[in-house]
Amino acid sequence: MGFSLSRGQNLQISNIGNSIYSKKKHKNFYTLILPKFISKYGTVDSIEYLGNSKCLKTLKKGDLIFGAEGFEKGRSIVVIEEQEKVITNIHGITIQQEEHNANKAIYVKCILDYFRNKGLIDLYAVGGNGGSLAQKYWDIIPFPNFSTEKQQEIAKLYHNPIIYDLKKSKLDNFLALDDEFNSQAGIYELDKTAKQFQAILNQAIESIIENKPVYMKFNL
Repeated sequence: MGFSLSRGQNLQISNIGNSIYSKKKHKNFYTLILPKFISKYGTVDSIEYLGNSKCLKTLKKGDLIFGAEGFEKGRSIVVIEEQEKVITNIHGITIQQEEHNANKAIYVKCILDYFRNKGLIDLYAVGGNGGSLAQKYWDIIPFPNFSTEKQQEIAKLYHNPIIYDLKKSKLDNFLALDDEFNSQAGIYELDKTAKQFQAILNQAIESIIENKPVYMKFNL
């Protein structure tokens, strides 16, 4: 299918020198997506940022991060949008393609999720402490040869790019618009908007605590 496998970036000091880790994004820092923070749904629970002067191995649109080790192995995420300086660590396998086709990558991710749910990823892995699905064992994993149309249909369950314009919404029609969006959105869109709404809510609560006017702008 045009994919290649490799390990993520080795972040040890002996390999890349000293680094600065941060919970906040800073200019020229790398966005660090660790396999341990990937949920079973293919969303990220936490992101860190890493400052390092070297040119590290980055990921592009259409690439996958696959957690290959431990008891929670098999969780994965696709880089949906073109981003700069996204990396993972050596505990993740990076599945990359020259085509940068997000739908094809999502299809592969969905099939891997299916195998994980059926317990097959655990059977393919070897070793203790949850085992590891090493690169040399990937040749035995059978992928169904679905048509491009079927692959796109499956991919929409994870990523269905719908225009979500709430700028003109009001309190009396917000729920209807939101319900319509949620009925079509993929996992990626649901997670992204949920986090945006959480940020809006947190800001409103902070304003109430500080006895300031509350402004809720739904400019998603």
